[in-house]
Amino acid sequence: MRFLIDASLSPVVVQAFEDSGHEAVHVGEALRLDASDEAIFDLAARERWVVVAADTDFGEIVARRRTTLPSLVLFHRQVGRRPLEQAQTLLA
Repeated sequence: MRFLIDASLSPVVVQAFEDSGHEAVHVGEALRLDASDEAIFDLAARERWVVVAADTDFGEIVARRRTTLPSLVLFHRQVGRRPLEQAQTLLA
């Protein structure tokens, strides 16, 4: 799978995904760190990346646009806040 890791998460998550055999890129590598959520969403949809974020704005974009792309994984605040915990939670 291909993952686009939002700026709301650490680049450490990217490395953990790559170490597990997944293609992952941090938003700061694909766009600018201050890129809008809309720009990130559009890039992920075009490139068929799964957006991984701790930013609920992406869920609002999905609802407003009524779209199925891109896929989206949102971390809730109660899930570990440490980057490796976040990556391990998703990889499990």
